[in-house]
Amino acid sequence: MNLIVTMVLGGLWHGAGWTFLCWGTLHGLYLVVNHYWRGLVGRRSGAAYRVFAWTMTMLAVVVAWVLFRADGFGTAASVLQSMFVPGSTGTADVAPLVARGLGWAAVAIGIVAVVSLPSVLEITRYPWSTPGLPIEHDGLVPVTRTVPSLVAAVLLGLVAAVAFAKLPDPGVFLYFNF
Repeated sequence: MNLIVTMVLGGLWHGAGWTFLCWGTLHGLYLVVNHYWRGLVGRRSGAAYRVFAWTMTMLAVVVAWVLFRADGFGTAASVLQSMFVPGSTGTADVAPLVARGLGWAAVAIGIVAVVSLPSVLEITRYPWSTPGLPIEHDGLVPVTRTVPSLVAAVLLGLVAAVAFAKLPDPGVFLYFNF
């Protein structure tokens, strides 16, 4: 229960609206399900399980972020319909992204970058970079792969440049509304 309350408060901290409250509540529920699942089946390994778990996590978080960004439940429902109902664009203006194909290419490049490039923990060499913590703090094992810093920087720079070049007019920054 404390996870849900904490995340609901986090949602309210981000904004005084029902969509933010639901965003926080969803994240709290996701954490409860995660803890229950780990208690039920334990930690698992294997490539297929890791791909499944990563895909489910990303799907859940993306759904919740729709609520975070939407100005109301109607807009959120429209965007979610556009995401999950084949051939539907709802009332959200996502058709240009889908029609161009560039949106899907950017998604594919983003997935490859997220999966193949080093994480923040790998870049900082955690847990070795954190004095005083045991090597296997919180179940994290030491990083074994090396960080291709120049390659990572170039690829991330290219992805960021394409993403910024294709941004529509973002309007007012979300937190300026409060």
